[in-house]
Amino acid sequence: MSFGTITFIIGKLCVGKSTLANKLTQKEPAVILSCDELMTAIHPVDLGFDYESELSKVKHYLWLLSVSVTSTGTDVILDWGFWAKSERDLLYRDLIKRNIPQKWVYLSPAKEEWQKRIAERNQSIETNGGKDYFISDALLAKCQKRFQAPSIKEIRQKRIKIYA
Repeated sequence: MSFGTITFIIGKLCVGKSTLANKLTQKEPAVILSCDELMTAIHPVDLGFDYESELSKVKHYLWLLSVSVTSTGTDVILDWGFWAKSERDLLYRDLIKRNIPQKWVYLSPAKEEWQKRIAERNQSIETNGGKDYFISDALLAKCQKRFQAPSIKEIRQKRIKIYA
């Protein structure tokens, strides 16, 4: 059986993960599975304290779906962020056991570029509305606290391609 490849896009909020996912599908056909898209479709308003629980369920569902889709020979791009090393390691090992090919990409723009993207996104939401979540100072602080950038060892292990 020939499996499709799962591509993981690692990165903080608003670093261009969805943009990169769309660009990758222009080069090679793939199905993009995005937690943000599913979360906003199910819960278009801020969930407050329920957010983490709901996100965990969405990730579990999309993970099972991605494995199923790759069994058809179709490539999948997971646009989740993969903030925790423990999550990345778990999924990496799971795909090795299943003999499913994997690629890893890490988006890490300069701080000034990242702040510019956040400001533009928030301005767009304030002006035009839309389905994206507003990135408040509290959400940004949470991101900064929780995000674990890949170490050199992890980059070598997973052969992570880095986009600055």
